[in-house]
Amino acid sequence: MLDLMTQYNLEGTKDERRWSFLNSNYQFEQKRITDTLQQHDQLAATFYTEQLAYMQECTESSAHLARLLIPTVVAVREELDLPIDKRSIGRWLRKGF
Repeated sequence: MLDLMTQYNLEGTKDERRWSFLNSNYQFEQKRITDTLQQHDQLAATFYTEQLAYMQECTESSAHLARLLIPTVVAVREELDLPIDKRSIGRWLRKGF
């Protein structure tokens, strides 16, 4: 619409009906863009809040699984009669893994 308005101005003709049509279409599109941007911002804010909550849940679950991993590996290796260095495992557990 902006290109059509520019072209109209460069032509140098004075057609008020055409100018009114171009201007009203421009205003309509401008309002539509503004409304869409506002809707996008609202949805993005909601999405961001939900994303943070989901990230927190994933972080907590990951930490919980990490605490279970070493005891599980130790139990499996003992069940299979595979050697395991319990001193190394103890160091890992003391570090908080």
